[in-house]
Amino acid sequence: MQIRDAQAGEVDPLARLWLGAWHDAHALIVPPALTRIRTLEDFTTRLCAALELYEKHGWRRAGVFVHHPETPDGKLTMEAWRYEKRLR
Repeated sequence: MQIRDAQAGEVDPLARLWLGAWHDAHALIVPPALTRIRTLEDFTTRLCAALELYEKHGWRRAGVFVHHPETPDGKLTMEAWRYEKRLR
């Protein structure tokens, strides 16, 4: 697997991926009203806003790190983006 920065034209496929993953993980355990508002448009808007917010405040994606959260079935291994900000 080769990891790279997302391109501007990839917001839609990333939002679709997030939408599917969110519904797989949350749809059966959150109130139905929340599930109804978690649409592709919602995830696209939230994805764009999050990226803009980080960049607006001086954060830059510096790479990927491996995270090992504990679960009832043991540790998981997952990659996550690491953002960094230079402080004065």
